[in-house]
Amino acid sequence: MARRREVFRYDFRHFRIVIGNQKIDASLAIVGRTKNYGGPFKITTNADLFEDQFEVMALTTQSGLRYLSYLPSLWTGNLRGTEGVHFHKADTVICEPSTKPLYAQVDGEPLARLPVEFKIVPAP
Repeated sequence: MARRREVFRYDFRHFRIVIGNQKIDASLAIVGRTKNYGGPFKITTNADLFEDQFEVMALTTQSGLRYLSYLPSLWTGNLRGTEGVHFHKADTVICEPSTKPLYAQVDGEPLARLPVEFKIVPAP
């Protein structure tokens, strides 16, 4: 029971996602080149491994209740069009800290402290 309450106490800290000249204030970002994430979850459904762009999914909420409300859409692969869920395509994505230090993860493993830049490098 204590773990279930943790989502309501968690500090969903925000950071900036820079895509071109657009800045998004987000609490979670998924940068993908494939449709599936973490196995069966279809999140970046317009991503294409053979395209020179990432698809970025960003959540803008800081509400644990809102995060829980996304679960049915996540299971059915229908996050697109859900309030507070934003999708963008770009060949370069920069994630910057807003205030306190934050760390990026790649496949659930720590990568580095923000800022982190994701960039498609075209084949020569």
